[in-house]
Amino acid sequence: MEENLKNIFAFSLIRLSDKDNAEDLTQDIVYETLRSVHRLADDAAFFGFMWKIADHTYKRFMRKRESVSFDESFMGGYWELPEDSLFQSEEINTLRRELSLLNRQYREVAVAYYIHNRSCAEIARTQRISVEMGVSLPYLEEETDILLEYEVLQKSGEKLQTNILIFTEKCEQVVAETGNRIIKEAALQLQKTLDKTLPALKKLDFSCPNANDNLLRWVFANLTVFSAMKDFDAEQRERYGGYPSLLNGSYGFVFGYDNDCHTHHFNGIYGICEGEDKSAYITVVNYRVLEASQKWNPGQLDTSVNALTDAVMERRADESNEMVFQLIEDGFIRSNGGFLSANFPVFSEHVLENDVKALLSPMRNIAKTAISDFCEAAEKIVKAHTPKHLHIKCGQTSAIHYQLDAIAYLVETMLNDGWLALPEPEDKPCMYGVKR
Repeated sequence: MEENLKNIFAFSLIRLSDKDNAEDLTQDIVYETLRSVHRLADDAAFFGFMWKIADHTYKRFMRKRESVSFDESFMGGYWELPEDSLFQSEEINTLRRELSLLNRQYREVAVAYYIHNRSCAEIARTQRISVEMGVSLPYLEEETDILLEYEVLQKSGEKLQTNILIFTEKCEQVVAETGNRIIKEAALQLQKTLDKTLPALKKLDFSCPNANDNLLRWVFANLTVFSAMKDFDAEQRERYGGYPSLLNGSYGFVFGYDNDCHTHHFNGIYGICEGEDKSAYITVVNYRVLEASQKWNPGQLDTSVNALTDAVMERRADESNEMVFQLIEDGFIRSNGGFLSANFPVFSEHVLENDVKALLSPMRNIAKTAISDFCEAAEKIVKAHTPKHLHIKCGQTSAIHYQLDAIAYLVETMLNDGWLALPEPEDKPCMYGVKR
């Protein structure tokens, strides 16, 4: 810690421009770091851990420094905090600096597109550049070598062309129209079969706050389609031999969109998120149709998961974990006498992997077949919207991308059919905890 004191003081002085205040902030950062360091499992992560604490401590410092008068007639969902104007100023300065680092043509293109709302075609004409997939080499600089190295681009004679799939808005529209026809029949089968199975599911040993038929339909419909998607994904990995390795050391595919992803159906999916001691985990599927009741944004992932799994295990609240209070405020967990509990379904691993799995098996097969048919149809559509040299990538990439759309369409169809109704704002139907 001692060797970082100068850096922490510099961090404080740059932000406060006052030596006395910077010394006070430095002391606060050091204190908070030492108070929390016992939670750090890996010493190698200390540097990032320290700066995260420094950032949060600075924000609290700014709030304490300045008082804010609150207009009680204000009815909106936003109120400016003392540090907001400072952060906004820092962001503007950062933007100016980054723009200044671009070469002239790149800078003019960025300003024309984002500030003056010019179309790509207009910019191409004024800058005399091509908007086609093959772009003449003279218009590219050293970034070309990086993109070639990462196989995002490839050479074709004297031109460059994309080497990744780009899902266009038109392609997405055609897939949605075709896929919905496939999904509708499967959704109807799921509704009928789940209704027959629900009485047996209700008898299982699990907890579900505010349980009613609609909430339980959400819980088990989500478990069905999410499990079916995992089954389908496992089959695809066997078929294609797993995901290819990327140059950054990870595995997967790089692909893009020509739109702002407004057609996407999720606000994040989080698989098995384990607590620090691995005695429990949570899984969260944030469907966009559930924004009003369930939109878990982890922020500080590790501390948020630890608080949630403590609630799953009904432990005493860790008062040093600042996410506990946020999660209580957001309605994800509850506190009673200092002990936490989950405001979402909780299963034991035995019940989930044996009893629930067995009862949902017929529905999982229905959903998996629908996902498979959906992705097979999507692959054909993607090929029709993709250059021939990329057709080899269409199968696996379409499966990865559209399996998510398929489960979302299943859920949305059940909602549109009236079999599901939007849950109450306090309900969290598509996240669940598991005790090991």
